[in-house]
Amino acid sequence: RRRSSEPCGDGSVVQRVVVARASTGRRVARALAGFIGLGLVSALAAGFFGHWHPALDSFAHLRMHLAVLAVLCGAILMAVRRFDVGAVLLVAAGTAAFLTWQGVALQAPDRRLAAQPPPGDRATYRLLHLNLRYNNPSPEKVLSLIGRTQPDIVSLTEVSDMWRERLEVIAHAYPHRIVCPPPSRIGGVAMLSRRPFAEGSEPACHERGALAVARIDLSGEAINVAALHIGWPWPFDQPAALPRVTRHLARLRGPGIVAGDFNAAPWSWTVRSIAQETGFRTVEGAGPTWLFLSAPHWLRRHIGLPIDHLMAKRGVIPHAIERRGDAGSDHLPILMEFSVAPSEPRREVLRADLAW
Repeated sequence: RRRSSEPCGDGSVVQRVVVARASTGRRVARALAGFIGLGLVSALAAGFFGHWHPALDSFAHLRMHLAVLAVLCGAILMAVRRFDVGAVLLVAAGTAAFLTWQGVALQAPDRRLAAQPPPGDRATYRLLHLNLRYNNPSPEKVLSLIGRTQPDIVSLTEVSDMWRERLEVIAHAYPHRIVCPPPSRIGGVAMLSRRPFAEGSEPACHERGALAVARIDLSGEAINVAALHIGWPWPFDQPAALPRVTRHLARLRGPGIVAGDFNAAPWSWTVRSIAQETGFRTVEGAGPTWLFLSAPHWLRRHIGLPIDHLMAKRGVIPHAIERRGDAGSDHLPILMEFSVAPSEPRREVLRADLAW
């Protein structure tokens, strides 16, 4: 009888050990779920306080991705009966998405600009913006895109030494240009135009090649056009560069367009502060432009980051804005059709025709 009871005793000990380990595992899982939930909620909340510190604004750029991740984690936690943390995550994600939509939809009209139907009595123009990707493996795609869309003005970032040579192919079609010296191997910005620069004006580079400004004559109406590339968010150099860039843009008077890679989402404090300080208004409708190249091709356009923007002010009226197809870069091109409200009697100017 003693022998028969010993296995039972051993089995009881083993069972208690298994139960104890399972209980410990559940506690660890609950603690980990709580930690993840707290982290996601904190990151979502932090992005709404970017005006306090640029570190908080860094979370804003990823807000929608964090919200989607919170929804997925919340749904999983609800499925395994972690209703407390799961509910918090779902509420936080919904609140963040709603506040972002509200913030964009109810943003002051002087900081956003929606497309309007083109006028029947006014000339329309096209501007193409693209971050080329300094080491783009398919530069012919970019040249083909320019040939197909035939924009009047082309704004480019990451114009490396390789690209400076490649762009000479279309020099005859875009004879009016400014290519800023590259501050690094990634390259500077450039602006190409079929239309002449305004009489008496000189295009200029600022911010070590990260900002180019030119005054372009569009059938007698002169507008300022800026090509811009702001650095990465905190902890990188975006916060330090932002005040200087803002001062340059605030000096531009009259009709104007800013096209560039802002490395910032439209709802971030970075973009909102530029609009607030310069009078430029963000043109709505561009959508995600930076692509996760490791993602499946069909998914890239939907999960990217909306960090390339077009801004306009004082008589520049956008009529259409759209993302174009793959140009070999990790950014999508943005094409905008626009017109300029007349300020004085027009005069005829010459234009370089695109010939291939």
